[in-house]
Amino acid sequence: MFYVMHLLSLQDVQGSLERSKPRKHDS
Repeated sequence: MFYVMHLLSLQDVQGSLERSKPRKHDS
């Protein structure tokens, strides 16, 4: 299940980046 773990890792990295650089979400 390396693929699944890879996806989770990518999500974690993206979340970390978002926390590091707060972006304004236009809704």
